[in-house]
Amino acid sequence: MYLYQPADMTMLFKHQCGALHAGDGSYPVHIEIPCLEGKEAATRDFYSKVLGWSWVDMGGYSLWSWDASHVPGTKRTHVALSGGIYPVPSTPKGAQVDLHFTVQNLDDTEALVKAAGGSIIEGLRMGDPKYGYNIQGYDPNGNNIHFMQPAAKEAVDGGESVEKSAAARQMVDGGESVEKSAAAN
Repeated sequence: MYLYQPADMTMLFKHQCGALHAGDGSYPVHIEIPCLEGKEAATRDFYSKVLGWSWVDMGGYSLWSWDASHVPGTKRTHVALSGGIYPVPSTPKGAQVDLHFTVQNLDDTEALVKAAGGSIIEGLRMGDPKYGYNIQGYDPNGNNIHFMQPAAKEAVDGGESVEKSAAARQMVDGGESVEKSAAAN
């Protein structure tokens, strides 16, 4: 694993056998997503359709990245996170990395996941009204994926209303809607 300096992305050091530690301020800068051999194009297509990622061919390796232009003190050229896909003969169920993404609308995202070849395994459910709602599923390779729609500002600030979207109107624990649950509190 390579660790990069956030300001200019120059390599600081190579982490070997847990002997070196980045210290405070360390955060992920690159992720790898396994895909079944021969499904590289389908995997790129899935993440492009669901999350809008653009891919660059790096000579047999596909790479995507997000810039950090929205982060104060950074320039558009600063990479916040990059990643790629790598082919594997099989993807195991169970112990694997879970990918979590923030989205604007869970209903739209669920439809995109299904249309792009993924599946939703838990459906829409309520988390904590102060944090948001989430769905869980699999990409076409069987990798766990989670999508979270943040709570409405009113819910976070202690107001009485919660998100008035289709996500907030879904049924939750005990058959009560989010709106009814919020009104009772």
